[in-house]
Amino acid sequence: QSGDPTKFGAHNGGTVVPVATIVPKQWHKVRVVVSYDKLSYNVYFDNTLVAEGYKFRKDVHNALGWLKLGFDSGVGVLGYYDDIIMGDGDGADIVPSSVSPTGRLATTWAGLKQ
Repeated sequence: QSGDPTKFGAHNGGTVVPVATIVPKQWHKVRVVVSYDKLSYNVYFDNTLVAEGYKFRKDVHNALGWLKLGFDSGVGVLGYYDDIIMGDGDGADIVPSSVSPTGRLATTWAGLKQ
């Protein structure tokens, strides 16, 4: 949300700040660590801290009722998301893992239909 399709932006209060450069046709790892106690968050882009102590838009806990992942640069921008993980802690040691089809409803149902 930086207004520039080559920049990755993060909100610091009500202001969008370009914090990293997006390289076309290259995957980037983004990690957001939220501190509800401090009403702020940190952003890591490709494992580098690019936004530290950025403030919520409002000084209340429910001001971060959602997390938006999107593009605002208009027509012709295409992006993909993969391995979205949410949890407690800073997420530094999380390694994305594949989902096994074993024991899943769709797999079981397909087996029954054969």
